Amino acid sequence: MKDIALIVILSFMFSTSHSQIVDDFRDGDFYSNPEWKGDRHDFVVNKYYQLQLDADNPGESYLYIEYPNQDNIELRYYFKMEFNPSASNMLNVFICLDTNDVSTANGYYITIGENSAGDKIIFNKLKDGITTKLGEGNAGDFANNPAFAKIKVTRTEGIWNLYSDKGEGYYIEEFEVFDDEFMFNNNYFVLNPKYSKTRTDKFFFDDFYIGAYIPDTIAPKITNVELISRTILTLEFDEPLSQENIHEVFNYKVLNSNISPKEVIFQEAQPNELRLIFEEEFSSGTIYELQITNVGDRKGNTLKNPITVTFYYIDRPKSGDVVINELLFDPFPKGSDFVELKNISNKIINLEGMIMSNSYDNKKNYTIKDILVLKPGEYVCISGDTLDIVNNYFVPDSSRLFLNKLPTLPNNKGNLTLHRQDTVEHKMIMIDSFDYSESMHSSFYDNYEGVSLERRSAHSLTNDKFNWSSASTIVGGATPGYKNSNSIRVSDNEFDGINIVKKVFSPNFDGLDDELIISYNLNSETNLTNMYIFDSEGRFIDKFINNETIGKKGTITWNGQVDNKTMPIGVYVLFSETLDEKGNLHKSRETFVIADDLK
Repeated sequence: MKDIALIVILSFMFSTSHSQIVDDFRDGDFYSNPEWKGDRHDFVVNKYYQLQLDADNPGESYLYIEYPNQDNIELRYYFKMEFNPSASNMLNVFICLDTNDVSTANGYYITIGENSAGDKIIFNKLKDGITTKLGEGNAGDFANNPAFAKIKVTRTEGIWNLYSDKGEGYYIEEFEVFDDEFMFNNNYFVLNPKYSKTRTDKFFFDDFYIGAYIPDTIAPKITNVELISRTILTLEFDEPLSQENIHEVFNYKVLNSNISPKEVIFQEAQPNELRLIFEEEFSSGTIYELQITNVGDRKGNTLKNPITVTFYYIDRPKSGDVVINELLFDPFPKGSDFVELKNISNKIINLEGMIMSNSYDNKKNYTIKDILVLKPGEYVCISGDTLDIVNNYFVPDSSRLFLNKLPTLPNNKGNLTLHRQDTVEHKMIMIDSFDYSESMHSSFYDNYEGVSLERRSAHSLTNDKFNWSSASTIVGGATPGYKNSNSIRVSDNEFDGINIVKKVFSPNFDGLDDELIISYNLNSETNLTNMYIFDSEGRFIDKFINNETIGKKGTITWNGQVDNKTMPIGVYVLFSETLDEKGNLHKSRETFVIADDLK
């Protein structure tokens, strides 16, 4: 509600000009700069920097300010009444009087408050203290609790225009009247709340502007673009639109495909919104560009030069679209757990409504209640205390942190499951689930506190124990919201066999290439596997994979140790054999080097 433009004006106004009045009460005062007079003991500036009624007894109060006349003038203010207005609890705002004594005054004023549910805004003329109604808004507009609005009144050449913004974010014209009988050299602006015993502190005011009329010379601006279905695009503007030209479909063009909508829908009930109906469906994962031209407001301001906005279709996640990519379950003392998610699909996905749980205890689920959109390949780090994450780890500016409670994640072992309710098929969809254990950490670590488990390959199986390792100490033990320190890319080829990712590694606990990483991409979904290490002379060193079942694609690691002793520097041979589901035996042999320092 606080208008930044008003704050800036306020900073300079009293040293440069006395022809306008601006007051947002940021100085906590209404006794000076500018000076409000009248029943000042009935008002306070509250902790939200708003002028608030604070009367001791029921009745009515008057608070006024003087301002010089101008031929063309504009007045703006905000009000709120924390009740449904009535004849005994109502508000008069005298915007232009020749005296502060309303019983004998001449001028104009606005009333909100009646004896029925037809509460509306009324514009009155006052002549020798006698009221004549000049115009009124729609019945029921202010029959609310609370009743509030931003009000704007303009007078240009005897024409009065009254506008209101009742939370829409833009002004709507209530009515226009012509009356130029009164024009005074000096004017009084008067607030006049009337209140019963229970309403003595229920009136609020803010953001006053009294000054020169500011004509609208700016074309409407786009405030929101949203695909509400695969064929319907909504456009929201910052002000009501003129109906001239808005139904012309060629004013709107999707540049990616050079198409225009088949229909443009405008409804007076939502005068700042358009709906574009397309024949072709928009797909998820594509960022579209829409070019708009020749759209205008009701003051004759039109978009002469095309503007371009982007939009995209947002999907809900399906199984495997989003994966658990990193997990901190044993934080520093008094620290916070976190989970990093990655969108590995080619879709743009909203995680709002996703449920996180620990399936080991099923004590409490936590739902993501706010919009959380991930584009293809994007990461997000979710934590119950994002400030703790920033204080304990390196977090690049490009990283995205999201505040949300997580289920309890025990330090020794546990589970994190992501799922959501499919409202179409009325079933629960499991997106990803990770059974973690502290035994999955690197053997080089003596203490796992504050160290996350990182996923090596986002496209390999979540519960493949070889697909996880401790985050590198070089990055501080975690990589929240960005690429994992141990991330590798597994080949997308249909069959790639078993390969060593890096032929040289150094198991010296320096956080850099401490393990031998072996990737596999096989024909069969299930494979029985053995892996052996031999030295350069062909002597047997170790069998570190013994009849283990592995999937079609993933990674395996060897820490360079046998019986907890690191092998000497030298050349070694990896020999592997895999037996697939059809009984086919595949063998491979590759050499690698154990080095001392790769920095």
